[in-house]
Amino acid sequence: MTGGLIWIGMGLALAPVESIRRRVDAIAASDLSSAFPDGGDDEIARMARTVNAMLDRLEASSQFEQEFVSNASHELRSPLTTLLATTERASKDPSHANWSEVGEIVMREGRRLETLIDDLAWLARHDEHRTEIQCVDVDLDDLLFDEGHRVRLLSALIVDTSQVQPTRVTGIRR
Repeated sequence: MTGGLIWIGMGLALAPVESIRRRVDAIAASDLSSAFPDGGDDEIARMARTVNAMLDRLEASSQFEQEFVSNASHELRSPLTTLLATTERASKDPSHANWSEVGEIVMREGRRLETLIDDLAWLARHDEHRTEIQCVDVDLDDLLFDEGHRVRLLSALIVDTSQVQPTRVTGIRR
């Protein structure tokens, strides 16, 4: 009889722990927003606060990862689009294509892709170690002139860089 009462009492005492365990088990990676009631100052409430803090960190990390993947895919798409547009335009009329310019663009954009892929690989290797990134001064105006030149080569768009002023920012040189 005493054993039965102890068993029932322990079951009731541990019911909140089992409830938290079931909810944690049901949380999907795509929805980390499930919060647990954390009122009080007993061990269960402190555990609920700890789990809530962990879920908040996981959700922030997941959002950062989604933004990073979106940005990385955009960065990779730009040189790939340039490569495809350049070679497609040259292949439509091979006898009038400026093959030296095509080769220069293909090499430059290929190197740009290589740099982006190397940067992604470096980030993957060093992410866990939280390696400090060395920042340098970057001439933003040079980047704008290069991008304007690239767009002019690929299209009939008019890109006016006459108002670009020398501007230096701190960043990671690629």
